[in-house]
Amino acid sequence: MTEVIAWDDGRSSVEVGQHEVFSWEESADLFATYYLLGDLPARYALRPLVSE
Repeated sequence: MTEVIAWDDGRSSVEVGQHEVFSWEESADLFATYYLLGDLPARYALRPLVSE
């Protein structure tokens, strides 16, 4: 299953797997770790976003 994530007032979007959509708790963990350590927790991987 997939989710569509839109930004820029809907002018851009990307389709992602449901496993790539975070809860607020997961988002808070990612933000705090990045803020404090300058990196993501090892269990996450970055994925490039491109506008179409």
